[in-house]
Amino acid sequence: FTSLLEPSVGDKGRPALAGLQSAIDDLEALARLTLEENRAIARERERVSSGPDSVIGRAVAEVRATHEEVVWSVRLATRLPRVGLGDEELEEVVLILLRNAIEAMPGGGRARLIAEADDASVWIHVEDEGKGIRPEDLETIFRAGYTTKPRGSGYGLFLARRIVSDCGGTLEAGPATAGGARFSIRLPVAETGNPGAGAGGARGEGEG
Repeated sequence: FTSLLEPSVGDKGRPALAGLQSAIDDLEALARLTLEENRAIARERERVSSGPDSVIGRAVAEVRATHEEVVWSVRLATRLPRVGLGDEELEEVVLILLRNAIEAMPGGGRARLIAEADDASVWIHVEDEGKGIRPEDLETIFRAGYTTKPRGSGYGLFLARRIVSDCGGTLEAGPATAGGARFSIRLPVAETGNPGAGAGGARGEGEG
């Protein structure tokens, strides 16, 4: 229905319509997680992964194509090991954090994504140069329905943390080195002894 409305909405109404569509997308994803009867079986089926490298690359390419006002610096460790999360779930989580960083800088800016690993975990950090998060809100922002953004749904970060925690990982927020916000995902490695885990150095993908 929002797609049908789009042709008749003027320029002033388009931001509101876009916000509505984003909120609907978040709620649909949340409903799929909470209402699926065989979630455990479905998760095991979806855990066949092409690896975090590919998933992160697709997510960054998507936001670069749609938000040219933000310049991304991407640094991935060499040969990131596979994690206990399916490609679709991992991409959804990464996209939520990338979009969150973009929304934190309405006029554009610079953002960073860093992915690294040790023997037990893969870490994905997303940083922005926005206003940052008040210390008292570092946990509140993960509550369902809570948002400080005029066009926010309040379900993106809640959904991201739920997906991550379901596979035994963590998602935390804190201050970024440049003064904005930093979101850090820790995901357990699915296969121990994966070559290059935590020892392969890092490779940069430049900015854009």
